[in-house]
Parts: sequence; C-alpha cells; structure tokens
Amino acid sequence: AKRAFGGVEQTKELHRDARSFVWLDDARRDLQHAVRTLRRAPGFTAAIVLTLALGIGANTAMFSVISGVVLKPLGYPDADRIVAVLNRWTDTGQTQPNLAGGDEIDISARHETFEAFAYYNGGEMGVQLADRAEFVGTQFVHPDFFRVFGVPAASGRLFNRDDAQRSAIVGLGFAQRNFASAAAALGQSLFIGSRSYQIVGVMPAAMQFPARTDVWAAAPLEPNNRNRGGHNYRAVARLAPGVSVEAANAQLSALAIQLAQAFPDTNRG
Repeated sequence: AKRAFGGVEQTKELHRDARSFVWLDDARRDLQHAVRTLRRAPGFTAAIVLTLALGIGANTAMFSVISGVVLKPLGYPDADRIVAVLNRWTDTGQTQPNLAGGDEIDISARHETFEAFAYYNGGEMGVQLADRAEFVGTQFVHPDFFRVFGVPAASGRLFNRDDAQRSAIVGLGFAQRNFASAAAALGQSLFIGSRSYQIVGVMPAAMQFPARTDVWAAAPLEPNNRNRGGHNYRAVARLAPGVSVEAANAQLSALAIQLAQAFPDTNRG
C-alpha cells in the first residue's frame, strides 16, 4: 500500500498543496524573481513600462470615445430622432459629411420625412465685439437649426426665419466671459467679418454642436452657394414622428436618383 501511494509523507505533502494557498506563495516568489530581473535590465524595464502605458492609454482613450459616442445617449430630447444627412457614393460605398448647396436646397424643399432640417457650415474665426475680438468656434446655421435638437435657449429666444443674416445666438460660456451674464448678452452686437449680428439668445452650456461652438449666426434660408459640384455644407435633421431612419433613407435615395438624372455631370453616382 505504501509503495502504491508513494509514501506517507509524500501523500501528506500532495494533500497539503491541494488544500492550502501554495499558489499565493508561488506567485510571491515569481514576483520577486521578476523584480530582480527587471532591476538588472533597466532598458528592458523601461520598454516594458512604456508598452504597458501606451496600451493602457490607448484602451482608455478608445473606451472614452465609445462611451461618449455609442453608450451614452445624446443630451437632447428624443435624441434617437436626430440624424445627420450625408452623401454616399454608390460606386465605393464611402460616405462624405458635406452636401452641395444645390442638393441641400432640393432636400429642404422636397423632403417629407423630417420634422426639421437645417444646414450649417463654419469653423474657428474672429468675432469682433465692441471693445475686443475673440477667435472662437462660429457656425452659420439655418434658422431651424435649434429645432432639430429641441433645446430651448437658456436666456432670450431661438431663431425665427426673419433672423437670417442679422441675428446670432451665443453659448453660455461666451456670454459670461464677455458680458458677465446671459441676460446682459441679449441685445448686444457682434461682427463676423463686416456683417453685424444682434444677440437674441444664449444657449445652455450643454449645447455645443458642432463641438466647441460659441457663436451661431443665422444664415439665409437657402445656401448662398448653389453649386452642385462643391460640397460646402453639412446638414442635420429631426425625423418626423413615426418615421424610421430606413424610411428617410428610402426617400432620400429616390431623390438622389432624380437629381442624378437631372444633373448627371455633378450628381451621377
């Protein structure tokens, strides 16, 4: 029996290993060995630390993007009804965020699936105030722009269609920075280029679309550039109640076919 079991003491040791935390002691010895090895090779150690840091940083950044874009809903009412309107090239399947001015006019006039539709364009530019100027994110937006997002003004009002090329709405941070408060900003004037705009509203801090925008200036009801070959505008829309993204895509695809037939030089494909 002793020969079959391999000896009493050997059997005791096997059972003791199985019923105790030997793995913890093994892990401690492995860690000590790893530390001694890394101390003897500082260059190798630095490479390992840098690799780990880059890997952890990249994963953290990716998770932040996915969390902000995919997991967290947009901070607007009925955000699942807010869509971007894009160009898609039928030969490659690639999408482009910009629309041509002429196409935007046709979409705006002939769509039936949107409750609100608005084009916009802009970027970082100089805004002149009474006694100073700021270089800030500035967008020229269709007067229905804020209807798409369903966000009320923190102070003042949103655009109406008579505001085109004469009124502006600013962000809360911009108002506080330049006029001390949102209420004090109302009625003030600012210049973008040579054109004067009167501030009629201040948006809450959460409203920053596109990102880092401080000033929204009311644009004409139709883009000034109607060229169908140049893609200079972006567009957002709010789906009408009961309308799916698929239904909106189907209508826009049918319109795209009509435009391709009417303007083959610019709209084919």
